[in-house]
Amino acid sequence: PFRLFKATQYEGGIRTPLLIRYPGEIRPGSESNTLVQATDLLPTLRDLAGQSPTLSQTDGISIRPSFKGTNLPDRSLYWYAPLYDIQWGATPGAAIRKGRYKLIEHFGDYIDLDNGGVYHTEALTELYDIEADEGESKDLAVLRPGITRELRTELFGWIKDMNLELPVKNPDYQKENALVRGNR
Repeated sequence: PFRLFKATQYEGGIRTPLLIRYPGEIRPGSESNTLVQATDLLPTLRDLAGQSPTLSQTDGISIRPSFKGTNLPDRSLYWYAPLYDIQWGATPGAAIRKGRYKLIEHFGDYIDLDNGGVYHTEALTELYDIEADEGESKDLAVLRPGITRELRTELFGWIKDMNLELPVKNPDYQKENALVRGNR
């Protein structure tokens, strides 16, 4: 039911199952709907090894409490992909999930994969209510400007805090030489 696929910031590209086997700590066959991300793995492994799960410059947390059914603290989850992946039609972007909402920021251009792979040379900000619309079919960015502004500010604050670089336009770009999906 999820939109699009690998290398995109949409649910089809970022939502994947995590399977963990840990006899004596996790009941076999148990399931959890806890939202976690790859950055949680190192703090979790440190916790399981008896070390402090807290690391400097990490945005992950130990998910060990969820093994026993304890809810993790509410937090924002972030994704950052500053790359082009022509094979999948992905352009530089980032996303934030906070509660029921997810904001996707396409930094300077995007490929509209839902409409035949049309290439757009402008930035795009999208907002989705993932709980009500897990297929991300209704962009709410214009309808909910306050939430859009709040999440966008938080996302760019996280990018700054993590010392990440935003992609910039190539000054040597020539449209006639562009490699766009389907044109080689």
